[in-house]
Amino acid sequence: DRAGAEVVGIRTFTDLLTAIGVFGVAGLDRLLCFMLVKHMQALIGAMRSMLDGKTTAFLARLQTELEPMDAVPQRADELYKGAVDVCAKPFVRLRELACRIGQLQLIRRQIQHLLRFRCKLDSGNLFNALDVANRAILCDVQRHFAAREHSTDDS
Repeated sequence: DRAGAEVVGIRTFTDLLTAIGVFGVAGLDRLLCFMLVKHMQALIGAMRSMLDGKTTAFLARLQTELEPMDAVPQRADELYKGAVDVCAKPFVRLRELACRIGQLQLIRRQIQHLLRFRCKLDSGNLFNALDVANRAILCDVQRHFAAREHSTDDS
């Protein structure tokens, strides 16, 4: 939350996997992807609306006043105070969107780790199931051809 307390932990994702399964968690990951795209588009739109003629001119003027970049400007406190005054309000919206995008990315990363771990656990069982099915099919095919050979030898 905004105070920095953990709201969702690792145990939450394990419970989520138990509740909706691998396919549900994969679908949730896909939904989060679409939400990320929406928030990124909103971030780009907010950046474009923030950079109107007045703000762009101010930032260009600020850049020239801050040169050279390897030294502290003469009136640094005035320059930075003016920059904060002009940019503070538009950057609140950008910060909110960027934080939301970061949180969604962290959730997606946790889902990715959960799914990868689950795949590693299930891969042995799936391999053994496929191996048994393959052997059963091969035995059926061998028995079928052995029965055909045996019936043609009797004729």
